[in-house]
Amino acid sequence: LNEAVIESRGLGLNPEQIGCVISSEVLNHDIWIPVRDRNENTVEAILNRFLLVAQSFRQKDISLWGQPFNVTATVVDKNSLPKQQQLPGSGRNKKIATIRNNDYFCLFYALVATLVHSIFDWSSKKFQRYIRSEHGMAKKLREDAMELMDNIGAPLDLDLYNAEDWI
Repeated sequence: LNEAVIESRGLGLNPEQIGCVISSEVLNHDIWIPVRDRNENTVEAILNRFLLVAQSFRQKDISLWGQPFNVTATVVDKNSLPKQQQLPGSGRNKKIATIRNNDYFCLFYALVATLVHSIFDWSSKKFQRYIRSEHGMAKKLREDAMELMDNIGAPLDLDLYNAEDWI
């Protein structure tokens, strides 16, 4: 981690945040440490996460010390990042569904519909029934959107929900 910080400074960056991925043949899956602000406890927090994994292996009578580990660090200079950036779309201009509603929650309907479309392997017919609230899917999209709004603390009384604020 110190090498990553030193290298980033050598590139003219101010390493304000750091995260890493620890991988090894003995691990079932990589240990992901999300990118967070650097402070005096950063290395200790990463070590604690690693020790939790080691403890769970120890309970299975498996040692983590048999193979080498790779640590891939990500260092971020967040002040040098643009505050806002438009990403060019490369997808089709075709919409996945038309959402018709009589309230101001269309952003959340669109988010939930996109999530459902991406996660579930539904037929087009079933997905359209979900969107149109037909057959066994009556009001399911609305219920899912309300649950999303509740989970993120979005109030129900706004006349406008800006994607920059809620996504």
